[in-house]
Amino acid sequence: MRRTILFLLLVGLVACQAPATAPQSTAAPGGAPGGAASNASAPAASAPATAPPLRQIRVGYAATNPRVTPLWLAADGGYFQRHGLAVETVAMRSAPALQAAMIAKEIQIGQSGLPGTLQARAGGADVVQLGGLIDKPLAQLVAQPSIQRPEDLRGKRLGVQSIGGTVWARGMLALEKFGLDPDRDDISVLVIGDEPTLGRALVAGAIDAAPVGATISGPLREQGYTSWDLAELGVPEIGQAFVSSESFIQAESQTVEGFLKGMAEAVAYMKGMPRDPARRQQILSLAASYLRVAPEDTATELDALVPLIPRNLLPGRAAMEAIYAISARDNPDLTRITLDQALDERILRRLEAEGYFDQLYAGQP
Repeated sequence: MRRTILFLLLVGLVACQAPATAPQSTAAPGGAPGGAASNASAPAASAPATAPPLRQIRVGYAATNPRVTPLWLAADGGYFQRHGLAVETVAMRSAPALQAAMIAKEIQIGQSGLPGTLQARAGGADVVQLGGLIDKPLAQLVAQPSIQRPEDLRGKRLGVQSIGGTVWARGMLALEKFGLDPDRDDISVLVIGDEPTLGRALVAGAIDAAPVGATISGPLREQGYTSWDLAELGVPEIGQAFVSSESFIQAESQTVEGFLKGMAEAVAYMKGMPRDPARRQQILSLAASYLRVAPEDTATELDALVPLIPRNLLPGRAAMEAIYAISARDNPDLTRITLDQALDERILRRLEAEGYFDQLYAGQP
């Protein structure tokens, strides 16, 4: 790879793990852990006294920000349990680490970005993207106060989480929108760590710019750092996408379907946040407990995220094509596969055709 990649060990780096004590269960009002209408009837008198054991699976996520909240809510709020699953969520340091864990069968499902799935698929892994939460970046390119114009980024250091990951892709697409090229304009791409670590690296002066979410960028902007809104620039992003292996989907399609339904129902509950202040505060507090911040520190990102999540959990095709193009430009080996070879939307498409999402949102605006 032609770009300069430097690995920096920052003082104060902390592991991105969920708290040892899981947040309190987040059941919806009335006892139904979905908030949306449920057609489940009371069990018949002849039903067995004990329910069948839950299928235990591990789900990795390669981010530490409020955008992971739907997964945390589905796990802690009882949504997965409704579909026979006991889900352990596992924080991973990067998308490549998540893909490696999936190939090694240490996790069964992952939540990551499309770039990492493309890289793994092109490398011979049988991983595919099942769906996702967003196709727009809830992020800003934040730069040192001395950098006032895009052209001031020439000769500077751009921090990312990993080469080929979602944060990297949003950074490359932002530079492209500015008419900049890392090679031609001598922009060093430095592998630093997750978004909180990137924020600390900016403050420490170890990097000059980084594409980070609102939870990190907001306080930096208040301190005088320069920022550009990536959504306003028209940068696409496929983040918080659901990933699994073709072999696992084939062997346990019901498990995968249960995971997707649990996520859909958690999202449906979150969609009620704007109309229900108590629900909103509940979800902000859940995110805060994982991120170890105050609930109000998660509000900006979560309030922006919820309206953008597609009800059918299917990101837009145009955004996926743009991510494929920028990834293939940096890594020509990706042209060995097509975009469609890295996607498997069959379960979500079937649920949509069966009216599952219409029923889930019946009565909601």
